[in-house]
Amino acid sequence: MFRALRIYTFCIFALCIGVAAQSPEASVDNSAVPSFFDQVVAQIDVGSIDAGAEFRLEQTFRLSKNGFIDADSKRVVSSSGDERLVKIAADALDVIDSAGYFQYLNQLAEADIRVVVGQDDNSFYLSIIPEMETKTRARAVKSALDAVVRLALYRKKKMRLQVRQ
Repeated sequence: MFRALRIYTFCIFALCIGVAAQSPEASVDNSAVPSFFDQVVAQIDVGSIDAGAEFRLEQTFRLSKNGFIDADSKRVVSSSGDERLVKIAADALDVIDSAGYFQYLNQLAEADIRVVVGQDDNSFYLSIIPEMETKTRARAVKSALDAVVRLALYRKKKMRLQVRQ
């Protein structure tokens, strides 16, 4: 059951990006995400895929000016493990892209974006790494993102305290 939850976590990744995003300019159409999620869950339920199998997928791509993956730049750097889970991971990235969630990365990405997703016996992991042109830009983006995370954690802690009172 726990291993299956890791795949479910990946399928709802797009929802997490949407909650964290602050830009009013991006337009997200989340309609394809629930149906994709339902298809994956159905495959797990009937046993056609082993949600606990090991896999790893690494892709790189560039975003177009409107924030969607430029199909000509998209390439698989490496993949290993369960081929069905690799395909599901690749399809999930396509669903996340078509929904519009990568638009939020458009301001960060100056070059390629590298996405690594996979799982082993101990963990499920997903990394989205926008490559920066300079170290100075990378440090500035890191500082800004650190501040956003600290603010979100502070707000979460504050909300917990308010609920307790």
